[in-house]
Amino acid sequence: AAHALLDGLARAGVGRLVVVGIGTLLETAPGVRVLDAPGFPDEARNFSLGHAAELDVLRAADTGIDWLMVTPPPTLLDDEAPRTGRYRAGGEQVLPGGEETGLLSYADLAVALVDEIENPKHHRTQVAVAP
Repeated sequence: AAHALLDGLARAGVGRLVVVGIGTLLETAPGVRVLDAPGFPDEARNFSLGHAAELDVLRAADTGIDWLMVTPPPTLLDDEAPRTGRYRAGGEQVLPGGEETGLLSYADLAVALVDEIENPKHHRTQVAVAP
């Protein structure tokens, strides 16, 4: 699907692709993704590996599309929390914070996506977002 999307967007003259990633692709240590940790649930592995394959396709693509994968924390998102308009963005690692920062709301994940669409700051990479 990622190959077809990149091809179709290029043909349509669309220059930017912003996608939502999955927190299990973020690293907990250099080169160690959440999904690589001992005890990672088998029932979630294939879903996570599918997202990893998508990221691999984006990284390897010889395309003019300026892509970005915005990746929330490897926790549940808060579907009832109000939009605050605040979030932190980092590299490809799980952002520190823990319980004191709370859960990222879907609304604030949407703010992060719109911010990157309207004012691109990250290019051809995965970027972690957190509250």
